[in-house]
Amino acid sequence: MKARYIIGIDLGTTNSAVGYVDLHESSPGAIRIHTFEIPQLTGHGRVGRRPTLPSFLYLPGEYDLRPEDTALPWARDRRYVVGVFARDQGLLVPGRLVSSAKSWLCHGGVDRQADILPWGAGEDVPKVSPVKASARYLQHIREAWDHTMPEALERQTIILTVPASFDEIARELTLQAAKEAGLPGVTLLDEPLAAFYSWLSLHEDGWKEHLSPGDLLLVCDVGGGTTDFTLISCREGQGGPLLERVAVGDHLLLGGDNMDLALSVMAERKLKQELDPARWQSLVHQCRQAKEGLLEAREDTAVIRLAGRGRSLVGGTVVVNLHKDQVKQALLEGFFPMVEPEQAVREAAGETGIREMGLPYVSDPAVTRHLARFLLRQGQGRMPTVILFNGGALKPGIIRERLLRAVSSWKGSDVRALESRSLDLAISWGAAYYGLVRLGLGLKVGGGSARAYYIGVGSRGDKEGAGAVCLVERGTEEDQEVELSTGFHVLANRPVKFSLYSSTTRTKDRAGDVVELPSRDLVKLPPLHTVLRFGKKGRDVRIPVVVGARVTAIGTLEVYCKSRETPHRWRLQFNLRESEQQGAGTREHIEGVRIAGPGRVEDEQAGRLTDEDKEAIEAAGEVISRCFARDGGEAVDPSDLPRILARATGQEKEMWSLPVLRAMAERLLEHKQDRGRSPRHEARWLNLTGFCMRPGTGEINDPWRIKKIWPLFFEGLVFPRDQEARLQWWIFWRRVAGGLGPGQQAQLFATVSRVLIPAQARSKKRRKKRPLKVGGEEKREIWLVAANLERLGVQDKVDLGEAALRLALKERSPWSLWVLSRVGARQPLYGPVDRVVHPGRVASWLEQLRRPDWKRPDVLARAVVSMARLTGDRTRDLSSRARQELVTFLQALGVSQEVTRPLAELVPVEVGDKARAFGESLPEGLSLGEGPAERG
Repeated sequence: MKARYIIGIDLGTTNSAVGYVDLHESSPGAIRIHTFEIPQLTGHGRVGRRPTLPSFLYLPGEYDLRPEDTALPWARDRRYVVGVFARDQGLLVPGRLVSSAKSWLCHGGVDRQADILPWGAGEDVPKVSPVKASARYLQHIREAWDHTMPEALERQTIILTVPASFDEIARELTLQAAKEAGLPGVTLLDEPLAAFYSWLSLHEDGWKEHLSPGDLLLVCDVGGGTTDFTLISCREGQGGPLLERVAVGDHLLLGGDNMDLALSVMAERKLKQELDPARWQSLVHQCRQAKEGLLEAREDTAVIRLAGRGRSLVGGTVVVNLHKDQVKQALLEGFFPMVEPEQAVREAAGETGIREMGLPYVSDPAVTRHLARFLLRQGQGRMPTVILFNGGALKPGIIRERLLRAVSSWKGSDVRALESRSLDLAISWGAAYYGLVRLGLGLKVGGGSARAYYIGVGSRGDKEGAGAVCLVERGTEEDQEVELSTGFHVLANRPVKFSLYSSTTRTKDRAGDVVELPSRDLVKLPPLHTVLRFGKKGRDVRIPVVVGARVTAIGTLEVYCKSRETPHRWRLQFNLRESEQQGAGTREHIEGVRIAGPGRVEDEQAGRLTDEDKEAIEAAGEVISRCFARDGGEAVDPSDLPRILARATGQEKEMWSLPVLRAMAERLLEHKQDRGRSPRHEARWLNLTGFCMRPGTGEINDPWRIKKIWPLFFEGLVFPRDQEARLQWWIFWRRVAGGLGPGQQAQLFATVSRVLIPAQARSKKRRKKRPLKVGGEEKREIWLVAANLERLGVQDKVDLGEAALRLALKERSPWSLWVLSRVGARQPLYGPVDRVVHPGRVASWLEQLRRPDWKRPDVLARAVVSMARLTGDRTRDLSSRARQELVTFLQALGVSQEVTRPLAELVPVEVGDKARAFGESLPEGLSLGEGPAERG
């Protein structure tokens, strides 16, 4: 056996821990699980060993800490800190502290591979991605182990735990973090299972005295960031009682962090002042410590001190007291209220609630209500007879007692609680024990995959409509391959997308079964995507395939398709760039893969285009060829093309749906080079292609089309002196801007900034280039292009916003206000939230707009709402006082309360607002909303 040690790593939201087994000293019946005391910085240059590694990362400034303060015995030049010292230093300088990286790792609304943490930190603070922060915790564990133990960590058997509710994306990102930390060969294990394995490791010989056939065990795991529920049944088998996992809960971003936030809100109200983000973070960290001290010790009062800012560093210090009774009341009634299960189901709330610190926490903070829903849905109404508690949030005895009382009241009889030796270390111990189970040296819990997985399809046989086919049944054992072969076809050599769903509640579906969409039992995962390379590059080929899946031994889902006619096989990768968890039941067009009936191969657009649409597009393609191709038959004049296309399709172009628009775009792209027939041809081609591609994103093949379009930026106009062609050039780029990546938008901005931003405000590199000479109407179109570039860096947006403010104050026109409102928007339409302009800067812009002589208060109000609307994210929101002053100002101008409501309440961006932002109506079927950044 190559590995001497089996190592279990609990990568926690608040604390991480390591348990291990030395196989040289272990034998069946004599297994000892040890805790690795992790060496770490405990103060300035001081190294101590602790049983846990606080999951905090501190990023010092240039003069913040001396080099010797952050030096480790194995890394003297280390310029960041993790662990105890990082947590404590973060109390003093909260703006440089990364916390809750694990929660960010499962947040699909941001690019988790982008450098966004600490969330809301200034430009002078170096940032890391959630993946990088997680990797640094694991890297520290690896280096500390290698410095202390006789054999390198990476050569051992490593079990790394994750919440049972982590979806496949969060699991893959966890594996990526481990690989970046130098641990490429880890196996994943669900945390609730690890907690139970920890209990089993201590009761191997006597576990049957605590659990009997017929018992149903609930593992209730409430950690720092997530809440996990798992049910394990104990039934009679041929060789005695059998343990089997029968249900797991859905993802809940709810835990100790939420309790800290609730106490922080209570403390802030006592202070009677709204704290800025930096002091708020300091308050949250101190409330965390106060909570632990009050609930686990004898103190009756915790004193929290917040230092002043700037010149008021000392004199501005404020003090607030938290009393034990108040904390108990807030936590028990807010997070663990006594409820009835049926009432909890009726009161089921929405998907997300507060976004303090940028994270989409669940809207309902009551753990007991979520538990009741879990037992009624996933548990099918069965109530547990035994509970095993786990997680740092459940360390206070009063909370465990409340949960035990609630479940006992639902069951109508007393429910027993199994004793856990350590809520902090149990998961790491259980992970180490699971490594022994894999070697056949321990008791195994059966049950296989905790979820069923489904792949989206367009139709089945003669039955049209969106559906999903069961790909992996719940309970499928690891390394068992499942393949579906009947009727799948894919289009090779171009991007394809496969919609994927999961369910923790559907227990009777078998591989191949079809589920109709929408379904409240299915949770939509980020799509699988790939380009299936086949045969001659660039040639579209439709091939029959087998679609298969495997729950791997390391704990992830692998999905693939392979040709039924050749040896080709392709692994399908998750698309990390698309927003996940859009909500169960979201109805979308399903692209990429379909089930066709016997002897029937459907067109790529099947399920989306009617037969009439296809005939119309074929006729429209002939008209487009006659307009642009030199040998296209009877010529069509460019000025007549829109009218003839409308006649061919039977609809004006404003009524074309998204599939029709993109089909038209493909016909136009075939004639990209033919636009040079004349200035009028070029202007018409730009006008129609941009219209059909708007807003450049939202359809599966848009990235592929943008790739075809982007070379135009470098080629430029064929007729650069023609005024109409110049106007249509900028309109074209405005329309497709949403599909451009950050690098492409930066290149486009480098060009337009020569027109829009004075030389003294531009970078030295850009200053060298001569300004473009443009007329008034063309300059207006250039402004509209710039306003749609949501992926620009923050400093570029600030420079653009300052210039747009001057323009708005001078022009007083609706379009100039619109430009400023988009640059300073609180809620992007498609771009990343980490590139929003700082609220302090936007507040100064709004202050200058507060003038009583606006002729169009309605237009001004729309701009103000865009720049000041409430998002729930303290790092993006203006202060409540600033927003209230804006409400008062707008109402004095005669603006209605309904218009100003988004300044005081969380109100989703309406479809009409999105359409106005793009300057025209959006295509039918297009869905835009907050999503992650696209990188590249």
